[in-house]
Order: sequence, then structure tokens, then C-alpha cells
Amino acid sequence: MSRKDAAVIITTPAYRVALVALSIMRDILVLLLCACCCGNMVLGQASEEYLAFKIVADENKMSQAAEVIKSRHPGASTSGPLFQRYHIVVLRTVNATDLWRDLSKNISVVTGGKVKFVRIPVSAQGGTIQIPTGEIIVQFRTKVPMDVATSDLHKYNLQIVKSPDETTPGRYIVVDKDGDIERALRSAKALQGCKSVRYAEPNTLQMMNEQ
Repeated sequence: MSRKDAAVIITTPAYRVALVALSIMRDILVLLLCACCCGNMVLGQASEEYLAFKIVADENKMSQAAEVIKSRHPGASTSGPLFQRYHIVVLRTVNATDLWRDLSKNISVVTGGKVKFVRIPVSAQGGTIQIPTGEIIVQFRTKVPMDVATSDLHKYNLQIVKSPDETTPGRYIVVDKDGDIERALRSAKALQGCKSVRYAEPNTLQMMNEQ
């Protein structure tokens, strides 16, 4: 083949189309490789979630449970007001269900099964997470008799923690008698529909949502 013939072949329309096709295929291959790399990076970074639960036990068993939590989840804090006052533990983990099972099993073994666990629903709002303490703040309307107020509260299995005083007339702080926080939250919603109640709101704590 002469140089002249080769030049003719290189400049034919079919050859130019083939070059364009090869260029497109190369670009697609590069994009696929990038997508695979990015996908592997995302998969390698498992998203974390929050596990929150309340421990119901006497002081001795509570201390034993705290030691188990710190040993099974390094970095867990059981010295702050969240645990000291409400006996609530909030942990960040990649698998809340597995951690919940692990802690429940080990704490039960150490304490002889004399500890009750109540898992708490955690909701994220922007840069914070909302943690219900189990307490419900119920404000009754003016001139509602105390017997009517207490009767309304007892209908929903609620126990009075703090009664009204001169500074907060008609306001009660209550908890579920069995320590069931999810049921307490449902009771708060139900009380909002009572004519005698001005408002019923869960007492929640806020924590920074670490991204």
C-alpha cells in the first residue's frame, strides 16, 4: 500500500466515525471507573446512628450496668446529668440493633437479670437530636379541680412526679407508671385532646448531632 493510499484511508468518513466512537467509549469507561471508586468510598464509610435507652434498677445494679456499658462501648459517658438524673444512655454506633442486643445480654448477665431496659426513640432535627426523658409536662386550664386533673392523668397510666405549686398553678410533671417512654409519648398526644388540658408536651433533652 502506498503512502497516498494510506492517506486516503485515514481521511475516509468511516474512519472518522470510528475515531469518534472510540473517544466516546473511552469517556464512558473513565466515568464508570470514577463511579466505581466513589461507590467503594461511600460503602466503606458506614453511616452511624444513635441508640438511646433508659435503665430501671436500684443504685447498685445501676452502677454495674454503667460499668458494662463503658466496657462494651468505650467512650460512653455515664457520669453526666442525662444518666445521673434520668438514667438514660445515648450511644453512637453503626448498628444500633446489634449494640442493643449485645448490651442487653451482657448487662442482664452481670446484674442477674434484675435490670429493666427501655429503648427510647431518638429524632434528629437539623444539628441536634431530641431525646425524650419520659417526663410529660401537663398544663391544665384555669379552675380545673385537682381531682379532675388527677383523674385525667390516671386514665393514661401516668404517675405524678411534681404537682402544681404557687409558681406553676395547674402544671403537673408526670411519667408512665411502668416506665414505658413510648407509651408516655402517646399519652401526651392523647391528653392534648382533653378539654381540661391546655397543653401536654414531652420533656425532651437536646444534644448536638455529630456529623
